[in-house]
Amino acid sequence: MNTKNNKIGDKPKTSNFLIDLPIIMDAAPIATAICDDEFCIVYANRAFSKTLGIASKGIVGSHLSDNLLLSDTDEDGDTLSLEQGDSTRHLKCGNGEDFWGIISISKRLEVTRKPRYVVQIINVDAEKTDEVKLTYRESIWRNAVDGAQHGVWDHYVPTNERFYSDEWKRIRGIPVDEEIFDTREDWENRLHPDDLESVRKHLSRHHTSGDKIVSFEYRERRRDGKWVWILSRGRVVEWFEDGRPKRLTGTDVDITKIREADAQKAEQTSRAYQRHLEELERAQKKTEAAHETADAISKQDPLTELANRRVFSEELEYLINSPEHADRCFAVLLLDLDRFKPINDIYGHQAGDQTICEVANRLEELLGETSTVARLGGDEFGVIVRDDDSGQGIVAKVEAIAEKIVDSIKQTIRGDGFEADIGASIGISLYPQHGENAQSLFRAADIAMYHVKKNGRGNWIIYEEEMGKKLKTRALLEEQTRRAVRNEEIQPWFQPIVDLKTGKISGFEILARWEHPELGNVAPDTFLPVIEQFGLMKEFTASMLRRACLARRDWSQDTTLALNVSAGEICDPTMPVRLMNILSECGFLPTRLEIEVTESALLQDLDTAKEVISNLRESGIRVLLDDFGTGYAGLNYLREFSLDCLKIDRSFINSMTNNPVSKRIVRSILSLARELDLDTVAEGIEDGETHELVKLIGGSYGQGYFYGKAMPANEVQTLLDIANPARARTG
Repeated sequence: MNTKNNKIGDKPKTSNFLIDLPIIMDAAPIATAICDDEFCIVYANRAFSKTLGIASKGIVGSHLSDNLLLSDTDEDGDTLSLEQGDSTRHLKCGNGEDFWGIISISKRLEVTRKPRYVVQIINVDAEKTDEVKLTYRESIWRNAVDGAQHGVWDHYVPTNERFYSDEWKRIRGIPVDEEIFDTREDWENRLHPDDLESVRKHLSRHHTSGDKIVSFEYRERRRDGKWVWILSRGRVVEWFEDGRPKRLTGTDVDITKIREADAQKAEQTSRAYQRHLEELERAQKKTEAAHETADAISKQDPLTELANRRVFSEELEYLINSPEHADRCFAVLLLDLDRFKPINDIYGHQAGDQTICEVANRLEELLGETSTVARLGGDEFGVIVRDDDSGQGIVAKVEAIAEKIVDSIKQTIRGDGFEADIGASIGISLYPQHGENAQSLFRAADIAMYHVKKNGRGNWIIYEEEMGKKLKTRALLEEQTRRAVRNEEIQPWFQPIVDLKTGKISGFEILARWEHPELGNVAPDTFLPVIEQFGLMKEFTASMLRRACLARRDWSQDTTLALNVSAGEICDPTMPVRLMNILSECGFLPTRLEIEVTESALLQDLDTAKEVISNLRESGIRVLLDDFGTGYAGLNYLREFSLDCLKIDRSFINSMTNNPVSKRIVRSILSLARELDLDTVAEGIEDGETHELVKLIGGSYGQGYFYGKAMPANEVQTLLDIANPARARTG
């Protein structure tokens, strides 16, 4: 504005003001327009045109509302207020783009006193976008925190302002719309008394923790009176200049269920620990007692008070190595009791102990102090007989002593509520003929004793070299048997079982057959004891059953299979599971399998055998009592065990036609079986006469050479086609 010719106090000319205005306003960066009293634009600077994206030519003279267009997304209405003041609106440019702008309208009076309106627009799109993003992020944060069930808190110390999220309130049973004006004292009053001091210590850590998170657990009483376990995590986010916390923020999590689970687990662990501790204490006491007992019996058998194996061996070594006995002969007797095990099984171990003690007394009475008598373990005794100057000679002397021992032991032993008739098998070795050390003498006497047991028991014999050769043969057989089991050289053969009512084959008993390339046909009685002796029976039985089931799949008729199991297996709790696994593997129904067990096998462990039989029958497997009528207490088993069938021993069946007593026994067994709803299988039917007789008196099934001998699997189908033609299946 040119004021050179103006006097002080003169009003400026309007024309000069309007002429100078564009120069001033066009330089301004803020979008500015001047409107008359009706909001018609009389001037707009370049920034105004650029901000609204409108050509400057058409702005002057147009109405302000024609230029300030609202975006479709503006939320404050569809019209623009032209009142004085500031407002933030979502505007639309002339080029179609949207932006956030602050509109400022102010009224001014010109020198003519006419009103003019100054309109300014500031583009705040970037700031508004950041605000929206922040709001969105806060929404995500809140949703995440709420979803994680974290209660958020914030404490601004200068004003004591506190913020608590909805989840924080829910954890404590407080309505989410309730305002909280808690003081620290109010909060501490809700804390569990046992946790108060710990909480205070943790809170004091905020003063020294820097920006690290302080975490602790405590119990707080809810509005409903229940205790809730809370995991609180927080940290200082602002500090006073003097180092005191200014603002703290953090989260609370309800961990009640976790703590309760931990408490329950801890209680279980504690009980288990206590139980194990008690077991360890008991084990320690037993160990100490065992050491004491071991010391006490280091030289004496605790039951009989005879010398033990250690003393017996030391005595042998002394006689062999002592110079004063260098030219003296002596004999070693190993004595094993016959028929001793049934005493323990039938009458109990107390009766067995009484029997052992009585044998010890009889040996001491017979031998006196001239010989060493020892209990070597179980039902085995050892005797050392020294030569003397009687001129009798060691052989004659030991033979006489052995004969007396056999005669003495076979005399009936009467104890508390029982009588026992046992015997003694004695093997004898001579020094120095049969060995020059204790081990050799033991082995020779043991071989001789084994020879006695294999040849009738209840006798004595002096070792001979031929016995050793036989033992070597036995050892060779044992090795070959182990190999045969490992290589599955022993094959399952099948003997038919016939339904006496229909005359048809109903099933087969699985029998083991071993055709040895050098020994020929080895009898089961020869190799089965070896298999059991070396603990191979489980492996062998599993192999036989698996191969039999696989062979059975090739037959055209639905027959049963009967499998014999040993005493060790029927007393093995895992046996039913092992059998079921094999049946499942082979696709063989458990209801088509029968297990045969002898009465003597059940004697091994009555309680376990009863459990095993129960589990077998629950699985659908039938259980047969084999060789019925020859055991110790057959009728007792019918009361104790749940069985499906009785197999009558062949000794009764073979003699039925010419022995009235056998016939009456068989008839009685069949009658008993019918009363107990048990099937029967008559073993040993060798001719048509026996077949007709068993059928006539009510037998269920028959087995024997009359129907067929045991045969390999590839011959079974031919037999089925002949014996059961009506039952043959096609396809």
